[in-house]
Amino acid sequence: MTDTVPACYNVSIVNPNQFWKTDKVLKTELPILAIQVAFVAVLSRLFSIIYKPLHQTRLISQISVGFLLTPPLLGRFTTIFEFIFPVNGVVNVEVLSHIGLIYYAFLSGLEMNLNTILNVNKKAASIAIAGIVFPILVAPCLYALFRNVYRHVMMFPLEESTNNAYILWTLILTVTGFPVVAHTLSELKLLYTGLGKAALTAAMIGDTYGWILFTLFVPFSINGKGAIYTVLSTITFVVVCIFVVRPLIQWFIDRKEDKDEWNDNQLLFIIMGVLACSCISDFLGAHAIVGAFVFGLILPHGKFAELVMSISDDFVSGFLVPLFFTGTGMRLMLIAIFSQETWPFIVVIILLLCALKILSTLFVTFFFGMRIRDGLTLGLILNNKGTMALIMLNIAWDRTIFSIPTYSVITSAVLLMTIVVSPVINAIYKPRQIFEQNKLKTIQKLRVLFSELAPRLPYMCSNQSSSTSSFPICAATRAAARPVLFSELAPRLPYMCSNQSSSTSKLRFIACVHNTRQAASMISIIECFNATRVSPLHIFALYLVELTGRAAALVAAHIGKPRSQLGEQNLTRSQEELESIHNTFDALGEAYDAVRVETLNVVSAYTTIHEDIYHSADENRTSLILLPFHKQLGLEGTLEVTSVAYKDINQNVMQGAPCSVGIFVDRDFGLVPKMNLHIRVVFVGGPDDREALAIAWRMAGRSGTKLSVVRILLLGEAVKVDASFHDEAQGILSAVIDTDRQKELDEEYISTFRLTAVNNSDSISYSEIDVHSGEDIPVVLNEIEKLGCDIYIVGQGNCRNSKVFSNLMEWCECLELGVIGDILVSNNFGSRSSVVVVQQYGYGGMAFGNNLIQKATNKGTFESIV
Repeated sequence: MTDTVPACYNVSIVNPNQFWKTDKVLKTELPILAIQVAFVAVLSRLFSIIYKPLHQTRLISQISVGFLLTPPLLGRFTTIFEFIFPVNGVVNVEVLSHIGLIYYAFLSGLEMNLNTILNVNKKAASIAIAGIVFPILVAPCLYALFRNVYRHVMMFPLEESTNNAYILWTLILTVTGFPVVAHTLSELKLLYTGLGKAALTAAMIGDTYGWILFTLFVPFSINGKGAIYTVLSTITFVVVCIFVVRPLIQWFIDRKEDKDEWNDNQLLFIIMGVLACSCISDFLGAHAIVGAFVFGLILPHGKFAELVMSISDDFVSGFLVPLFFTGTGMRLMLIAIFSQETWPFIVVIILLLCALKILSTLFVTFFFGMRIRDGLTLGLILNNKGTMALIMLNIAWDRTIFSIPTYSVITSAVLLMTIVVSPVINAIYKPRQIFEQNKLKTIQKLRVLFSELAPRLPYMCSNQSSSTSSFPICAATRAAARPVLFSELAPRLPYMCSNQSSSTSKLRFIACVHNTRQAASMISIIECFNATRVSPLHIFALYLVELTGRAAALVAAHIGKPRSQLGEQNLTRSQEELESIHNTFDALGEAYDAVRVETLNVVSAYTTIHEDIYHSADENRTSLILLPFHKQLGLEGTLEVTSVAYKDINQNVMQGAPCSVGIFVDRDFGLVPKMNLHIRVVFVGGPDDREALAIAWRMAGRSGTKLSVVRILLLGEAVKVDASFHDEAQGILSAVIDTDRQKELDEEYISTFRLTAVNNSDSISYSEIDVHSGEDIPVVLNEIEKLGCDIYIVGQGNCRNSKVFSNLMEWCECLELGVIGDILVSNNFGSRSSVVVVQQYGYGGMAFGNNLIQKATNKGTFESIV
């Protein structure tokens, strides 16, 4: 960099004004700037599409655009390079990119959740601190090693002054990019696992510490001896902003929000505030982004922050910031590394640089008792580098602190750390495999296992251990109890202790909701599940939030924030919804001693949110996922579409759920008196119908509940087997579901039900109806509807292997409900009863193939049949 050649160009002054002298901007400079912005924006989007299967961040795509323009690639074609980045266009694009960087720092401060940082737990803080301290101690040694290994070459000489290089080299390796971590966890669907939550909190703390270190130490590499005055004045500026400016801004914004007086013109004051704080911090000797970040940090979070980010994020992140990151890629010259004879040793140094934070995280997680695989995964995630590292790299380049070889080595390490995270984690960490040993993934299996062990439960003490051949018995019943052989109970011991999380008698399931109305309807159906002390409920309420805009902003707004710390007027719409849903489910837990409720939220794109639901089900070892139907009851008493996206989510969940799935169609079920509830099960056959009967059977144990089971017997033409089914089925338990075997299982379960339930309870009834053809099914359902009930519980019908139902499925409007459920839900059917459609886990998810796509003409024909 000592051989840098200045580039000069002529500027024609056409404006005689003495204050503002310039060329014809609209004709000469604006077209060049437009070409540069368009080139970078289009190519960065193209690279994002290419890298999407690898789950890479936009930052990598934007750097790739710059690397494409280096001399080994397009940069060697002088004509192309000078057309895109001519000499007279460099200044303009540099100014615009730094303005974008300032506003990016402002948005980063705006999305920081101070409440989470101030109320952090010991584990997350220890991981974050270790990821900073260990690199600070080891990184200087690696820098010295690099200087000894790299030979001084006239073409690419090393920097002569090393003090400033030591500081920036070390700081670059300590920082963690919180927005990049949030994006990576969201892409890998680890965001709502225990590991993901720990990584997210540690990343937020590490990013905050990174800003502090940047503010304190970077001035020493820029200003030299006068840096101490810069640091003291910057600290004073930050204190004034927090304790003086923040209350004034808070009062002003709250007053505007109360009167709903905000408009786009008044948001210009925010933009001016960003520039003013940037100018102050730059004048004090710190970097301009420090002032922008502090200004974003002191602004009130909630509705206002959401408004500002929704307006500015697309323009800043989509057009301005890519210009800055593209410059980082253009300066990366790998030839400075691989042109040396010692390049293998330099590659080893790069790998060592990547391993520092991983090793520190492994050590701390081992201290907290985490598994090595989890510690390695956590270290990889926290090794993500973001904007802060690239800013320091550019400072080192602009101030000639780093030479070309040093810049190339540390930049290569930063990019390698970020690039390898997603592929490596996909290879070593697959959370779905962790919980495969959990067998209680259906209500039917849960009930069968409990019914087998229930007679023996009074004789077992959960707080004692057995080392003999017989299981210990409680003192109160010791005389009367017969010893239970250990060999009989050994296979089930992991599920039997009441002080463990997966008790045989406990039903754990997820209830997904999109809004408060759906939460109220979910509670109405949850109350019917007959929660008792012997058989309690553990409900995980998931509030599904669509990810729009910056992932880090939405995630930070929903993690670890006590509800009492924000006023109602500062909550965003999604936070208000979460607050209301939280209160609704809390009321359920307080009303029933045998019901435990945990309210969680999932922030993800609707196209992939089903994977987050899968991981939540695996993480919490649930037996059922309960989903809301995509239609709700309107004022005219008919079901109206709420959102088509909800339908897609339900279908995606049913295709690969790790446990049973239920879809709840609410027709004002909350208004039905639960002390006189009438449930009707339409049983045709198959695993889904058996699961539906198991759920209804559990509900029937509630006092005042009446259960009517109507079994449809297929005879004649209706018995014909669908031969195409065997080609499409991809069962988990077996490759092909045998029809005769399913009939045997149906008969066995129905016999058990009639023997133990129907014969012992006057509130449970059973009847059978013969069906000879497909046309008889709507007729039979109409006859059943005349009998009346409050709620139907039916199976989805997957794996029924019946040609009649396969033909009717082609005419269904809602494939996820199956034939029976679709008819019962149809507005033309005229039922006023709510419906629960169930799919049992273990036989493959529902396939929504092209052969089942609904056509417009088919819908009308099916409605006429109904």
